[in-house]
Parts: sequence; C-alpha cells; structure tokens
Amino acid sequence: MKIEESNQQVAINLFRNEKVEEQAAARESKPAETSSKPTVRGDSVNLSPAVDRFNKATEFLKDIPEVRADRVQELKSQIETGSYNVNGKDVAAKMISSMKNGYGG
Repeated sequence: MKIEESNQQVAINLFRNEKVEEQAAARESKPAETSSKPTVRGDSVNLSPAVDRFNKATEFLKDIPEVRADRVQELKSQIETGSYNVNGKDVAAKMISSMKNGYGG
C-alpha cells in the first residue's frame, strides 16, 4: 500500500522550506559585527531660568547659619535678667496662623 502526501502535508512542507530559506537569507544579510566601540550619544539637559534662580538661592542660604547665635544670646540675657516678656495673644495668633498655613507640625 502506498501512502501519498495529502495537500495539507505538501503545504506544510512548502511553508517549512520557505521559513528555512527566509532565516538563512536573514543571517546572510546581517552585517558582520565589528570590534569597534559602539557610538555613544551624549544626553543633554535644558534647565529653566527658575532652576537657576533656585540654585543661586540655595547657595546663598548655605552661607546663612541655621541658628542665629546673636539672637539666642540676646534672649538668654533677657530671660536671666527677667526682662523677657511674651504676649500670650501674640503667641496664640502665631500658632493659629501656622496651623492655617499648614505649618503645625
């Protein structure tokens, strides 16, 4: 008994042969890799003038001490001599203002 290929089998074989030929052609058409280094593109950044102003302000603030030693010494002297007076209404107003503005830690 002789078994003949069906039409489906013929189509599958043709498809396989085409794929193998396409792959071989693709391998041949790829350029050979060279040993030279790849080209490096440089990145660039453009900053707005606001960033420049921010950076200048930051540099300026670095020079200002975080604690004003002269003011601290003045207040210590006032407390020691008993001349330091705090107005309760002013303190309350500042506290409320801070809370309204979101600074109430």
